[in-house]
Amino acid sequence: IRIRHNQVIPADGLLYQGDAALDYSFVTGESTISAHKPGELVYAGGRQTAGNIELEIVKDMDHSYLTSLWNHAIFKKNYTKSVKTFADNVG
Repeated sequence: IRIRHNQVIPADGLLYQGDAALDYSFVTGESTISAHKPGELVYAGGRQTAGNIELEIVKDMDHSYLTSLWNHAIFKKNYTKSVKTFADNVG
């Protein structure tokens, strides 16, 4: 697939053509640009910041690195239960 300047990578893939300058701040919170050369693996969620690149997708979005982060157990905790219990105790 072709990713143009300022577009987000939709799935994990191998950089096929072009030099990637990716901003992963959406994923990591860090605004540092990471440079990649053809043949390197790039991850979903990165925003291309310099020209066009071409990728060969190697993983479905359901199995991407970004999806694995979202599916991490820490994000599945039920925090409302502990808040409700605290509110019940105070009440």
